[in-house]
Amino acid sequence: FLFTLFTVSQTDKQPVFLEGDRVLADRWAYGFRVPYSSLFGYHRWGKGIPRNGDWAVFNSPLVQRGALPDTSALFLGQIIACPGDTVWMGRDGRVGRCRNYAQGQIWPIPVPARGALVQVAPWAARIYQQTFDLHEPDSVCLLPADSFESIQNGSQIRVRFSRNYYWVSSGNEDNVSDSRSFGFVPEEFFLGRVRNVFYSIQPDAQWRQAWRSDRFLLPI
Repeated sequence: FLFTLFTVSQTDKQPVFLEGDRVLADRWAYGFRVPYSSLFGYHRWGKGIPRNGDWAVFNSPLVQRGALPDTSALFLGQIIACPGDTVWMGRDGRVGRCRNYAQGQIWPIPVPARGALVQVAPWAARIYQQTFDLHEPDSVCLLPADSFESIQNGSQIRVRFSRNYYWVSSGNEDNVSDSRSFGFVPEEFFLGRVRNVFYSIQPDAQWRQAWRSDRFLLPI
């Protein structure tokens, strides 16, 4: 009801997390998301705002259209852009918080905010289209089906979103299991904020050496 314990099962989030870390997620950080939404619908008790730099637990946004948040797998990632912010993409697909000419991060991707108009550029058309297809109601999707394809031919299209969205990073440039592959994360899909590593056990080690004593109650 207050916290949930999760196990980090992959090593690609180093140096922040290690495989075998047990992390505590504060379920009230963004408002408590009532479980079993298939029975009770989507509700939150209290209110909190995800912020840049937060390590958060969230459900994958790759769901069937109109599906409730708790129907998909859970991920752990770092929020690097909030509604209204802009991230910058490079030729190699890597994304940063600011324009970096040295690394080729020169293409802006505005993160949608509720009610705001967003100019859709060719390099981000796929991400926006996926977000519309999965999370925006039909009453908002007033664009023809080929609108996003026409962007590639130079058409200027601005779209309005009905939700707040976030850009989430895996914490590792080589692991694209983040917003680079599944797109923007709707605010409703966040479960909680990671506060600390509660304890850590090294996988495949003998039980006498498995306990990592230096990672007990380690703050994030």
